[in-house]
Amino acid sequence: MDGPSATAVGLRILYEHLFEVLGFEIMIICITIFATWRVVDSDVAQELYDDEGLGPILPVTSGGDAPSQPDDSLVMALVPAPVDDQTGCCVALTMPVTCSIGLLTMYFFPNAFAIFLVIYLLVIGTFGIVLGAKPAVNMLVRQLSDTALSVRLPCCSWVTAVDFACFLAALSIVFFGVATGNHVLHNVTATGVIITGLKFFRMPSVRVASLLLLGVFFYDIFWVFFSEGIFGKNVMEEAVMQPATNPIHAASEALHVESSWISERLSPPVAITSDFFILGLGDILLPGTLIVLSLRYDLQRCGTWRGGFWIASLLGYVVGSLVSTASVFVFMRGQPALLYLVPSTLGATLALAWYRGELRSFWSSNSPNVLRHPRTTA
Repeated sequence: MDGPSATAVGLRILYEHLFEVLGFEIMIICITIFATWRVVDSDVAQELYDDEGLGPILPVTSGGDAPSQPDDSLVMALVPAPVDDQTGCCVALTMPVTCSIGLLTMYFFPNAFAIFLVIYLLVIGTFGIVLGAKPAVNMLVRQLSDTALSVRLPCCSWVTAVDFACFLAALSIVFFGVATGNHVLHNVTATGVIITGLKFFRMPSVRVASLLLLGVFFYDIFWVFFSEGIFGKNVMEEAVMQPATNPIHAASEALHVESSWISERLSPPVAITSDFFILGLGDILLPGTLIVLSLRYDLQRCGTWRGGFWIASLLGYVVGSLVSTASVFVFMRGQPALLYLVPSTLGATLALAWYRGELRSFWSSNSPNVLRHPRTTA
């Protein structure tokens, strides 16, 4: 008599780990909500500041003669200007190729590329943590922020003591996250990478974001389902899961320093992880570009996040994420998350726009400013 099918076994495992699955999904959606809101909130803060004619960044003084700079000016001073549709289309069309080159490099040269990736991601992760935490920190230490000595830097104009404190704290988090492999510190760093990525990687319109999502949709499907037929292995899974030596651990061993707390494996912050699950940052960052645009559109049209499109995009993302996770148990193999996330997120927002008769304006809106009405084109 045949035993239970793979699907039945997978569903039983899903039932046994249901609370872990739900906990992981709640963590993912909380990260997505916080990252997208924080990115757009910082845009609004900068626009309000600029609209007052105060210039990009002004010094903070204790006497109150000069207005306070935005809370996250340390990071915002480094953010590039928004791109136009033509440049955005070029980026969207080349993204699958760029991602494929990076994936193959990680697959064939895991140690060298992991070290490079860790250094790169830790830099932007540090700035992302600062960007995410600075407003809350300023609320707690507003008096210190207002009276602390400011230091003038060439790239950021004026930076306060709180900026430096946040930066040092963030740097400590990302360093110990890499050194120890701790899940919590690792996920905090990954969240910082997402925030910085959404802040820097801004799509000019929904149609460009749709082109981007369509490209990575097929990219994810190919490397998960079809790469094994070409390379003999699932390149996506191998690249993400294969171990790389942690240089911090190797250095401590060579110097005969106590290293029991240092992880032997180098884990670049390229995914949100738990004891049972893993979700790549691209599976949050890339749909997140559309979620950010939906929130900006709500604020432009209605002046509030309750305009419907942000909520629709988040609900679509939740559905896609749940189906993606469930499909792993049903098919008992890794799944391309974007196969489920792109149709659900993009479909939810476009369906709402069609239902409201706003499909044309939503599709073409490309105002770089949240506080001004979008400009629509044919």
